[in-house]
Amino acid sequence: MAHRPIRPKTQFAVLVFALVFPSLMTWVYFIALSGRKEAGVAYAVGKLVQFGFPPIWLRWVEGRWLRPAPPSGKGMILASFFGALVVSLLLIRYFAGLKGSGMLAGTATEIRQKIEPLGLATPMSFLGLAAFYCIAHSLLEEYYWRWFVFGRLRDLSHPALAVLISSLGFMSHHVILVYRFIDGSWGAVGLFSLCVAAGGAAWAWIYHRSGSLYGPWWSHGMVDAGLMIIGYDLLWGL
Repeated sequence: MAHRPIRPKTQFAVLVFALVFPSLMTWVYFIALSGRKEAGVAYAVGKLVQFGFPPIWLRWVEGRWLRPAPPSGKGMILASFFGALVVSLLLIRYFAGLKGSGMLAGTATEIRQKIEPLGLATPMSFLGLAAFYCIAHSLLEEYYWRWFVFGRLRDLSHPALAVLISSLGFMSHHVILVYRFIDGSWGAVGLFSLCVAAGGAAWAWIYHRSGSLYGPWWSHGMVDAGLMIIGYDLLWGL
């Protein structure tokens, strides 16, 4: 099937949907349905729609297949450096100051409320969940936010503007997550959310420079691993 041209207005509408939908669904299952069994169903449906939309659009509307570029040595080096830097700062900040603080007082309870209905409230099952997020979910988020959202924004605008918009979109649904997991001021929520946006911008830049998702995926997985270490320590201690 030949690659079919898409009108700019249609591309714009698709990008608006891609930028807004994750935040909408995060609000549904983390706020509107919090503590209810339906939250798990909403989460599964939301992720299925979010990550299923790009390949369906690519195949049936644009008439082509996703062909991932091979790993880039330069991209992997940049990604490894950035991931190691973020994880180091994250763990130092947690173990040297945030652990036991009032800001994280309700975080363990919030995590348990999310994982207990799924049968994941044991150390081994949590480690399985962590492996899924660090390997599979990080890949899905990179192909969604960097390849699909940033890639199309870059085709329609300047790369710098594409980095800005895609990273803010990536941040937006994390604002809700940070708000629920951190018992702090809106200033703290804003600061951590901006850190998420900075991560998204760095991964978009690495993807733009290298042309490959392998680097951002690897770096994203490293950061998720750091967060999972903190989550495990909050629940059971290291």
